[in-house]
Amino acid sequence: MYLVFPNRQETEEKMKRIVSIILILGLSAMLFAAGAQEEAVGAPVEENLSAASGTITLYTSVPQAIVDNIKADFEANNPTITLEIYRSGTSNVLAKLMAEKEAGNITADLIWLADFSVFENLKDLDMLLPYMSPQASILPKQFYDPEGYYYGSRMMFMVLAYNTDVIDSSNPPDSWFDMLNPEYEGKIGSSAPDRSGAFMIATGAMLKNKNFGWDYFEKLGENGNVIDSNSGIAKKIANRELVLGFTLDYIARGLKDGGSPIDSIYPKEGSVLTPSPIGIMKTTANPSAAKVFLNYTLSAAGQQTLADNGFIPLHPDAKITMEAITPDDIILMDTVDYTWIRENSLDIVETFNGIFD
Repeated sequence: MYLVFPNRQETEEKMKRIVSIILILGLSAMLFAAGAQEEAVGAPVEENLSAASGTITLYTSVPQAIVDNIKADFEANNPTITLEIYRSGTSNVLAKLMAEKEAGNITADLIWLADFSVFENLKDLDMLLPYMSPQASILPKQFYDPEGYYYGSRMMFMVLAYNTDVIDSSNPPDSWFDMLNPEYEGKIGSSAPDRSGAFMIATGAMLKNKNFGWDYFEKLGENGNVIDSNSGIAKKIANRELVLGFTLDYIARGLKDGGSPIDSIYPKEGSVLTPSPIGIMKTTANPSAAKVFLNYTLSAAGQQTLADNGFIPLHPDAKITMEAITPDDIILMDTVDYTWIRENSLDIVETFNGIFD
């Protein structure tokens, strides 16, 4: 384990500091580090979950409107189960979870965030329930823990978004280097590695890529790069405050679908994939219902709901409804090294903030 959560004697203030550290340091998903995953320890065991009922609580960072749609579809398909939701940013979700752990009263039955490394930490702390989902067969092996502690259930890609009122969609940008165009000085933006796990991974991938490195980010700073959250950057692009920026694909698609003048591209140098895992808490009082929900998120029905909300689905029977694109159309940056990112994360944050502060 590479991070230790506070014990019962530590103060809430210290706990919150450590929760923030998990977002900076916890970027090493062990299952990705070697480039290939071993076979699962145990094969999925078919359980009869048809009698599952009652209430379960999900802690998540999935955007509220999306998770509300998921709740509605899940409860319609599983009328004996009620899904309650606590939704906030990842740091707030973790702070709440760890406060409840310290009090010995964890309310969450499941947790669904955006960073595999958080789940590695929770697994090391013996806070997750292993479950070999029968739905795992639809996933690439690198998308789930081999012992069944968590499963990547939605794909998010770091993309380049642009304002279509300023840049003609018939001749869109196609490269991360378009962010360095002096024509867009002061009109470009990104998140920061200490604000977004997805952006930390993207930064690390670029630093390991011989075509980018710190030279790219220094030039980005010279061109007036604005710092905000991934959602904040997308909204600034949509309202023309910015012209170009890093954001997550589903955020840009959601704004575009709502009528905003924004579109996005998967740059020719490669986009960076960030899976979003879900796991069951070991302390759940209703494991059967929790398993039903986890299976739902990986099922054709659950993946279709995600697709309808802007995500590229993992399940082969779910159809992309927002635009004509498939995972085969996306070039992935091949320099993602989670172990290296973890080992160098503090230096990455310090150097990045030194450029942009």
